[in-house]
Amino acid sequence: MAEFDNFRKRTEKEKQQMNYGVQLFGVLNNLKGRQPDEIFRELHNAGVAFVEPCITMFPIPGLDHAFWTVDSFHDLYLPLLKKNGLGICSVHLASQNLLADLPRIRELAIHDGIYQFVVKSPQSLSKEKLQQTAIEYASAANKMKEFGAELLLHNELTDAQTIIDGKTAYEYLADLCLGNIGLQVDAG
Repeated sequence: MAEFDNFRKRTEKEKQQMNYGVQLFGVLNNLKGRQPDEIFRELHNAGVAFVEPCITMFPIPGLDHAFWTVDSFHDLYLPLLKKNGLGICSVHLASQNLLADLPRIRELAIHDGIYQFVVKSPQSLSKEKLQQTAIEYASAANKMKEFGAELLLHNELTDAQTIIDGKTAYEYLADLCLGNIGLQVDAG
């Protein structure tokens, strides 16, 4: 009961300092054409403390406003995020080969303090492709633990709609990873 009493005694300013985070893909995609500095300032002013950007290890034509290369993240966006008081501890990661990209992932973890890297299921949701992906994800996740990072699996609509052996493709892939990865469920 004392903990509850202490909670109620907090000042109004303390109550307003909650750490909200926003996944940036939808924000940047919906506000395409606006200056990132302006968007980041508005997020900060709205009480957002953390953002989760999308970082890609390869260029994605037409989505460079929402999927940042590691270089554009470091050279352009990270300084703007810091300037506007926004922190980052998690990113959505587009990679064609996680194991080959581990040196850059390690750099993001150690240099920039990012400790969660969120990936999605492969485009093909066949049993064979999910089994191959599980091997890659579990192996990468174990190596990432060596430098204090973790790999999370993000769901998509097709993951929930595709059923394999009585489970959604999302659950099937997660189970194949044998507890080596975490899950990030998108409920929206």
